[in-house]
Amino acid sequence: MAEIETKRPIPKPLYEIQVPAGNDAAEARLEELMLQIAGGFQARGVVHGGWRDPDTGTIYREPMVVFQVACEEGELAAIEYEAMLLYPRERAFYVARIGKAEILDRTRYINRAQVRAEADMRRYDARPAPDGQNREGW
Repeated sequence: MAEIETKRPIPKPLYEIQVPAGNDAAEARLEELMLQIAGGFQARGVVHGGWRDPDTGTIYREPMVVFQVACEEGELAAIEYEAMLLYPRERAFYVARIGKAEILDRTRYINRAQVRAEADMRRYDARPAPDGQNREGW
């Protein structure tokens, strides 16, 4: 049995940020920035929502793209600032801290040789036996 590494990565805060849907260039720029700053992101798709302007009482409804990103607060500030530049007509942005996230890299917990052996076994098991029986001889 392979040795298991017990030291886990330190979780990072997980944030959700919503930006207006429909601006592919701005979304691509935000995605690139999140890759650069945080090492990754998850695009959760388009959602629909609305909010009431506290000054005028006007209700605004619009489709939004939801991104999740695990990063530190200072890194989030850079992403928020870029969103404000990319969407200058947007009055407000929805940002929420939704928890903690960590990446569980399989190779940190299982010996690489074991991972290769498991993959080889799956490939072997997927081949039909020459005599038409399964690999266990049944």
